[in-house]
Amino acid sequence: LPFLICCLAAVPAAGRSTVFLVLVDRLTVADLMLPEAAPLRDLIVYGGVGLANVRTEGTGSAAGYLTLGAGARALAGEHAGLAFGVNELWRGQGAGVLYSSLTGEAAGDGLVHLAVGEQALLAGENKRHATPGLLGSLVRTAGVSVAVYGNADVDGTPRRYGVLVAMDTAGRVDHGDVGERTLVHDAEWPFGLRTDYAYLLDRAAGHFGTSTLVVLDLGDLARLEAFSQLLSPERGAELRRQTVARIASFVATLFRQADDAGSRGALLVAVPSPSAIEAQRGHLVAPLIMLELGDEPAAVDGALLSSPTTRRAGIVANVDVTATVLSLFDLDQSGAGRPLELVPFAAPWERVLELYERITRVHGQRLPLIQPYFFIQLAAVLVSVALAAGASLLRWPVARVLPWLRAVHLALVAFPLALLLIPLFPVPRTVGDAWLLAAAATAALTAGALCLRRRSEADPFAGLAGLTVGVIVVDLLTGARLLQSSHLGYDPIGGSRYYGIGNEYMGLLIGAGGVAAGGLLEIAPAGKRARLLWLVGFAFVAIAVLLASPAHGANVGGTVSAVVGLGVVLLLLVQDKIHLHHFVLLGALVAAVVGAAALYDLVRFGPESSHLGGAVRLVGTEGGDPLWSLFERKLEMNVRLIRLTVWSRAFFVSLVAAVLFAFVRPRTVRGLLHAYPYMSRALRGSLAGALVALAANDSGIVAAATLMIPVVSTLLYLALTLADGARRRAEP
Repeated sequence: LPFLICCLAAVPAAGRSTVFLVLVDRLTVADLMLPEAAPLRDLIVYGGVGLANVRTEGTGSAAGYLTLGAGARALAGEHAGLAFGVNELWRGQGAGVLYSSLTGEAAGDGLVHLAVGEQALLAGENKRHATPGLLGSLVRTAGVSVAVYGNADVDGTPRRYGVLVAMDTAGRVDHGDVGERTLVHDAEWPFGLRTDYAYLLDRAAGHFGTSTLVVLDLGDLARLEAFSQLLSPERGAELRRQTVARIASFVATLFRQADDAGSRGALLVAVPSPSAIEAQRGHLVAPLIMLELGDEPAAVDGALLSSPTTRRAGIVANVDVTATVLSLFDLDQSGAGRPLELVPFAAPWERVLELYERITRVHGQRLPLIQPYFFIQLAAVLVSVALAAGASLLRWPVARVLPWLRAVHLALVAFPLALLLIPLFPVPRTVGDAWLLAAAATAALTAGALCLRRRSEADPFAGLAGLTVGVIVVDLLTGARLLQSSHLGYDPIGGSRYYGIGNEYMGLLIGAGGVAAGGLLEIAPAGKRARLLWLVGFAFVAIAVLLASPAHGANVGGTVSAVVGLGVVLLLLVQDKIHLHHFVLLGALVAAVVGAAALYDLVRFGPESSHLGGAVRLVGTEGGDPLWSLFERKLEMNVRLIRLTVWSRAFFVSLVAAVLFAFVRPRTVRGLLHAYPYMSRALRGSLAGALVALAANDSGIVAAATLMIPVVSTLLYLALTLADGARRRAEP
C-alpha cells in the first residue's frame, strides 16, 4: 500500500491550491429549499450543484464519512467517532499516548484516530477494495497539508467523523481541532452545545492561500436528529431552520473571504449521509455543491455537476468527491471515483429539484409496480401449464379460454415495453396513477398486437417482440433517456448503474430479439429465408456491439449473454443442431468483442472510460486480486438476489415450464417443432441465453427473468394451441 500511494502521488500538488470540504451531515434537498438557505443557493452561480448518491457498505453517518476518505463504499465500526487532538484526554489518558500504545506508531502533533485498527479490519472484509485513510495519505505524500475542524458530539459521546475523511492510513491528521473548543454554549439549543461557526471560520481563514485540504465538519443537523425524539415537531422544524440559516451564512462568508484573500482551489459542500427520514424512504441521494475559488464563474447562471461515474448532468456519486479533491491537487484518482465536472445549465437548482422529484417518485413506485406483475406472470405460467397438461392427458376443452390466454400472455410481453414508454409522460404522482398509466399503455400495445394480420399464432408475439427491440435500440442510440427513467430500468438511488442499459432491459432485448427473429423466419417464403438469415445475423451482431459499446450499452455481462444467447439462436435457425466446437467459437467471439470494447473504451475515453475500462486499469495497476474481488462481489450479489427476490421465482418457474415444452416434448405438443420450426428453434436458443445471463451478470437473475418474459409467454401459448388441436383431432 505505501508503494501504491507513492506511485499515485508522484505528481506534485499544483500551485498553492486550497480545498475546503464542508461536511453537512443529514442536509436534505428540502433544507436547501428553505428561505433561510438562500445565501447558499445564491452561490451556485460560482460553481455547480447536483444530487450525490450517498450509498455506503454500512448504515449511519460514520460509513458516509469513511467512504469519502476511502474513495469507495466503506463500512465503519462502532468506535468510528474516537478521534482526538493528541493532547486531549479520553478515559483519563492523553490521546497521543493512547494512540501510540494501540498502534505502535508515533502520534505526531495533530489529530489521531484511536480506532484506525478497527477500520482496517473491516476494510479487509470489504469486497469493494476500500482503503480507510487513502485520501489523507495521498495528499500528505504530495506535500499537501491536511486539517480538520468541528465535530458532531452528542451528550459527551465523541463523534469526530470528519477525521475519517482526512486521516492517513495510520489514522493521523496534520492539524485541526475536533474537541470542545469547536462548540459554543447556547441556552436555546437542546443540551446547550452546538457548533461554533465563528471559531471554525477563524480556523479556516488561517489556511487561505496555502496548499491545504481543510475539512470542516458542521455537525448540528446530525445533533438535532439525535435529539429528535425529545423535540416537538414544531420545535424541531424551527431549530432546523435556524441551523440551515447558520450553515448557509457560514458557507457564504467562507467563500467570500477565501475569494477576497486570493485563494485558488475549490469549496465543496457535501453530505456524508442522508437524514433519518430520507433513509427510511430509501432516498439515498443528497445535495452536493462545488464552488470554484480564484476564477471567474464559467457561466453566469451556474452549472450542473456531473462525472464520468454517472455520465448524467445533475447526478454524481459520493466517491466522486474523493476523486475531485485529488484532482484539485493534480493527483491521480485511480480507484476513487471520477472528478466532478461542471455542465453549464441555465437553471441548475430548478433542474436538481426536478431530478430529485423524478428519481424519488420512480424509486417509490418501482416495487409496487413490478412485484405484482411477476406474481401475475407466475400465475399465468402455472395456469397455462395446468391447462396444457389437462388438454393432453385429460382431454380438457381449452378452446374457449385460448383467446383470453393469448391476451394475457401478450399483455405480459407488452408490460415491460409499457414501462419503458411511461417516461414520455409526466411522472405519475402516486402508485395508483402509475398503475393506471402502465395498464393503459399495456392495453394499447396488446390491442395493437392482436390487430396484426396473422399468418400464424406466433405473429402477435413476434410483432410485439420486434417493437420492443426497436424501441430499446433507438433509445440506446439517442442517449438512453427512457431507460434511465423507466420504473423497470436502473435506479440512480441504488447506485449500481447510472448509464447504458441495465440488466432488466438487457435481458428483455435479448429475449425479444430471439422471438422476433423466429417469428420473422416463420412467415417468410422459403426462397427468401436464406437472405433473411443474413439480415437476422447482422441484427444480432448489431445488438451485441451496441451492448458492448462503452458509449451506448456499456454492459459486459449483457455482451456475453448476447453473443452466446443470440449466437445459439442463429446457429439453430441455420442448422437445428449445435456442437461443442460451436461453443468454442462463441467463447472466442466473446473474448474478441469484450476485448475490442475494452480497448476502444481506454483509447477513446481515457480517464473518462466506463467501468469496463476502469476494471482493466485496476488490473493493470494492482494485479488480479481486485478483479477477483469484483467477481466475488458480483457473485454474492447474484446469490443474494436469487434468495430474496421475486425475480428468482419468476425465472425458475418460467425455466421449468419452458424446458418442459421445449425439450421434454410431451406427446401432444411434440408437433411444435413441425408447426413452428423456426420459432421453436429460436425459443430453445433463447433459453441458452437466459442461462448465460444468469451466470455472467452481477444481478443475473434479473436479466434471466426478463429475458424469459417474451420466450415463455410465446412458448406456452403456442404449446396450448397445439395441445388443443391435438385433442380435437383425437375426438371421434
